[in-house]
Amino acid sequence: MSSDTVETADEQTHHHSDGSDAEVDTDAASDPLTIDLPDGTANIAEAIRANRDVLHNPSENGLAADEDISHLSEAVGDLSQKLQQSKQKRQEAEAKRQETESRVDELEMTVAHQQRQIQELRSVVESLMDILGTSTEWESFDSEAVDSEHATE
Repeated sequence: MSSDTVETADEQTHHHSDGSDAEVDTDAASDPLTIDLPDGTANIAEAIRANRDVLHNPSENGLAADEDISHLSEAVGDLSQKLQQSKQKRQEAEAKRQETESRVDELEMTVAHQQRQIQELRSVVESLMDILGTSTEWESFDSEAVDSEHATE
């Protein structure tokens, strides 16, 4: 890419401003500006009058009137407030759920620790039973009375 081949905008305008641009200009000038008028109007003044009538009596022409807009605004405000309350309740419920989940985890750890302690105590008692030569029955929450393995008769 050399600097000889680069044309500036002014040079491009001089090179390309031949008779074809003049034809485009005359074609554009020959077409007058046209605006589509609403149905039932013959000229721009009638169209403006019809639009004013529509704006002066919006409810008669299917448009929202001031009272409709204020009613809708109130409804949107109420829904927005309910949405905020719902979000707040959901956040509170989520916080309670997390707190409950934390408590459940803590209780599970406590129960597991207590089960280990019970097993250790059971083992100590069984050792003492062996030393003393006696027997015992164990009761647990999940089963009926269980005879000790070291029971003597």
